[in-house]
Amino acid sequence: MLALKQSDGTLHIRKMKGDGTIGEKTDSRDGSSGWSSVSFYTLNSKTYLILLKKGNGKVHIQKMNSDGTVGPRTDTRVWLAGWTSVVSFMERSKAFLFLLKEGKGTAKIFNLGDDGKIGKSVKRNPLIEIKLPVGDSFKKSGKTLGQRKKLSSGDIATIKEMYPK
Repeated sequence: MLALKQSDGTLHIRKMKGDGTIGEKTDSRDGSSGWSSVSFYTLNSKTYLILLKKGNGKVHIQKMNSDGTVGPRTDTRVWLAGWTSVVSFMERSKAFLFLLKEGKGTAKIFNLGDDGKIGKSVKRNPLIEIKLPVGDSFKKSGKTLGQRKKLSSGDIATIKEMYPK
């Protein structure tokens, strides 16, 4: 389990027990403030931590060690500010990075490598294009997104369902 304090960058990682309870702390760090979204991905038995700063568009990827501690940084990217959510997902044994700007509904997808590097932007077919009129919601396949006039990070799972493998 990972806990990240956006205001000062404090990060704590704890093991989860088989019964679902929280176990011992494996890592604790004091980082910089502003990290607003976190995700993990595992590819070919290697696990990576993805961190996003909404304020400046910076993304860090760091390898996770087998003991649950954060390892070395493997990639850094800086995009324009305003990206609000970062989520990884798997499709056909490949890892992808999904970036979302909640207020605008803008989404971008990039390949993720088993070396912890962000690859090229992916052109999705069908393209993920979500436009929300003010005061309305987007509906497709019986799913509703943007119920508060904008997309939330919780809507990402629904988007994945709408565009299956």
